[in-house]
Order: sequence, then structure tokens, then C-alpha cells
Amino acid sequence: MTSDPTAAATKQDLQELKNELKGEIKSSLDIMRSELKVSVNFMKDELKTSMEFMMKAVGDLYSANERWKDEIIEHFDLTVEHIKHEMSSANREEIEVLKDKVKIIEEHVGLAA
Repeated sequence: MTSDPTAAATKQDLQELKNELKGEIKSSLDIMRSELKVSVNFMKDELKTSMEFMMKAVGDLYSANERWKDEIIEHFDLTVEHIKHEMSSANREEIEVLKDKVKIIEEHVGLAA
């Protein structure tokens, strides 16, 4: 390139400028590509870490849900047993009350043995 700023550019000057710009653009693109690669790898690592954390959390929730389900079933079974026992006792008591009433009626009408 000539040192006179007012001189017209020659084809060679334009070619040199074009080559210089190509070099700078290529260098900039290489830097950007490298930075992008680093960023993508970082994001992959972060995503992997997040996914591992989420999978562990889901596994923990599943285990807790299984324990909770087992506790509810156990509580339900105990409640059913308690109700059966109460109903059985109530039924026996009701039969005894009815027997006592029948005995009173029999005594009242003179049928008691």
C-alpha cells in the first residue's frame, strides 16, 4: 500500500486489504468458535449435573412415596381390625342384652324355666 493517503488504491492495495480483512475475520471466528465450544461444554456439564440431581430427587421421592404408601396400608389394616373387633364386641353385647330382655319377658308372662 502506498503511504500517500490521497492516492488512488490499486488492485494490489485492495487485494492486500482484502487478505488482511480475511485474516482478521478468520482469527475472530476462530476465537469465537473456541469460546462457543467452551461455553457449550460448560452448559453440557451443568445440564448433566442438574439432570443427575433431578434423577436423585425423583428417586428419593419415589422411595418416600413407597414408604408412605406402606404406612397407609398398615394403618388401614389396623383400623379394619379395630373396627372388626369393636363390631364383634358390640354384637356380643347386643345378643346379651336381647337375651336379658327375653328372660325378663318370659319371667313376666310366666314362661321362665
